Amino acid sequence: MQRRTTGKSSQANKSGKRSKASSASIQQLEKDFRAIPSKLTAQSQKDLNASKQQEAKLRNELKKLQAQQKIAKEKHQNLLSKNKTKPSLTARKQISAAKSTHDKISQSALRLTRQLAEVKAERETLTRHHAKCAALQSYLNQFEKNWEKKKPSRRKSRPASRTSKTSVKQQQPQLPYTSTIRDLLNTPETSSNTSTPETAN
Repeated sequence: MQRRTTGKSSQANKSGKRSKASSASIQQLEKDFRAIPSKLTAQSQKDLNASKQQEAKLRNELKKLQAQQKIAKEKHQNLLSKNKTKPSLTARKQISAAKSTHDKISQSALRLTRQLAEVKAERETLTRHHAKCAALQSYLNQFEKNWEKKKPSRRKSRPASRTSKTSVKQQQPQLPYTSTIRDLLNTPETSSNTSTPETAN
C-alpha cells in the first residue's frame, strides 16, 4: 500500500511541476509578445532617425556641389565669351580645364541626386513602418485595458440571511392537527357501547 501511495504522490508531483512549467512558459511567451511592438517601434524610430540624418547630409552636400557647379559653369562660359575668335593655346587649356571641372562636378551632383532620391524613398518607407508599429503598440495597450475591465469580480457570495429562512418557514402551510383530532373524537363509538332502555313489562 505504501508503494502505491508513493507512486501516486510522485505522479501528482510530476503533473504539478508540468502544469507550473507550462504556465510559466505561456506567461513568458505572452511577456515576450507584449514587448515586440515596443521593440519594433524603438528600432523603426532609430532607423528613421538615421535615414533622416543621411538625407540631411546628402542635401547639404548636393547644395555645395550645385553651388560649385554654378561657379564652374560661369567660369567656362566667361572663358568662351572672351576667346571667341582665335583663342591662344593658354586660353584653350583654360577652357578645357574649366569644362572638365564643370563636367566632374555635374557628374557628382547627379550621383548625389540619385542617392538622395533613394534615401528619401527609404525614409518614407520607414516613416510608414514606424507609424504602423506605433499604432500596433497603441492597439495592444488599449486591448490590455479593455481586457482588464472584462475580468470577473472576486467577491464571495454571501450566505442567505436568517430572516429569509424564517420567512420561508412561515410561508409553509401548517397541518390541520386539531381538525383531525376532533374528527377522531367524534367517531360513532358511543352508539355501540350504549344500550337501548328496556321497556318495563
